[in-house]
Amino acid sequence: MRPAINLNLSVSRVGSAAQKSLMKSISGALKLFLASYQEVSTFSSFSSDLDITTINLLNRGSKINELLKQKNYNPFTIEEQFIILFAGLNGFFDNVDISDISILENFILIKFNEFDFYNEISSVTDLHHQLIESLEDIVSEWENLR
Repeated sequence: MRPAINLNLSVSRVGSAAQKSLMKSISGALKLFLASYQEVSTFSSFSSDLDITTINLLNRGSKINELLKQKNYNPFTIEEQFIILFAGLNGFFDNVDISDISILENFILIKFNEFDFYNEISSVTDLHHQLIESLEDIVSEWENLR
């Protein structure tokens, strides 16, 4: 699998100044998480005795890698990327099978579209609490439908 981003190479001298503030708020956590996931996944292949923290990190990392995949010629908007990555980093996909990741991803995006959340997302400065509550409701609704 080739990632869409390479954390070791800088594409721009501008760096994070070129990012929108919404993506900048999550990209740092994403880079740190992916770096630790890659390091742990490399060393976990040598050991069969893993603690629960390592197992959870590997589980979440595999889900986030799946979330980073997008369909050809159908890119997500910045707001959609932010919501999905925020949900992944905060564990909303942890209990979902890899085969169901794209289904839940689409369900979340459809629900946020129904709430017209995308128009508000760039104007709200502190989204964390509101986004967590909305994602909890949406994921529990999805689990009830299954």
